[in-house]
Amino acid sequence: MANKDVNYRSKLLSEKISESIHVADHDPSMALYRLQEHIHKASPALINAKYSNFRANAAIQSSCCDLDSSKETLEQMKVASATFDRVHDLLKNAMFYKQQLNYENSRATEAKEQ
Repeated sequence: MANKDVNYRSKLLSEKISESIHVADHDPSMALYRLQEHIHKASPALINAKYSNFRANAAIQSSCCDLDSSKETLEQMKVASATFDRVHDLLKNAMFYKQQLNYENSRATEAKEQ
């Protein structure tokens, strides 16, 4: 089945090539006209595909830039994480010392009142 299809297509292709060579050999102006006709038919689709590829490339480049920016941000957040941990520890210590000072102040005022 597939072999018949391949044979049919190859026969059709060889006939078209033979016809094109015959036309180019016997009537060059007709061959050039057919070539020009083919170019006019095929050009718009090729131009659309070209610009479609340009748009897709621009979108991919934009996505790559966004991805690189996100990656860099995550790396900077990892570096900043240690700093935030230190700040958190310092705030806990400051709150503890403030509670101690408040406790000592309250004991001192109670001692003065008695």
